[in-house]
Amino acid sequence: MPNSGNLRSIPATPRSSPTDPVPGQQGEIGYDREVWRKLLHLLALSIPIGYQFVSQRAGIAIVFVCFLASLAVDLARLRDWPVQRFWLTIVTPIVRPKEESNFTGATFILASGWLCLLLFPLPAATIGMLTIILGDTFAALIGRRWGRHRTIGSRTVEGSLFHSWPVPARQGCHSRSA
Repeated sequence: MPNSGNLRSIPATPRSSPTDPVPGQQGEIGYDREVWRKLLHLLALSIPIGYQFVSQRAGIAIVFVCFLASLAVDLARLRDWPVQRFWLTIVTPIVRPKEESNFTGATFILASGWLCLLLFPLPAATIGMLTIILGDTFAALIGRRWGRHRTIGSRTVEGSLFHSWPVPARQGCHSRSA
């Protein structure tokens, strides 16, 4: 099937090992490490689940404190303070090379959780965070394993389609509550 537009096709040959990086992704972590990384990311589901047990105001405060703690650890790590040596022993296996000199995904997801609560009503904040967390997890795993058509950077059409799967669920929840 001919390739159209700017989508680059990845050869359909399977990787020799699930731990091998996706072809064409220099410096990326292997698939096994990506699975562990995404399992850790699923811990972020505690944010939207936790929204259900506290008031929105308390949720804003709790998530903001967690964001500040993550930001402080990232800044200490980036400035090569002693905490970096301890932290690297924990996260080195799952940190992407681009995160070694930048903020980690945890800091961004906590900022997203805080902003969702700050800007939207609780039901919308909950659905938004569930969409971000689950969509990112499925997109990365599906795209890394079965993605063959590149879009931007290391993204694939196949992964992007799985990132969007929560959208119909979100629409269904919205239409039932109306």
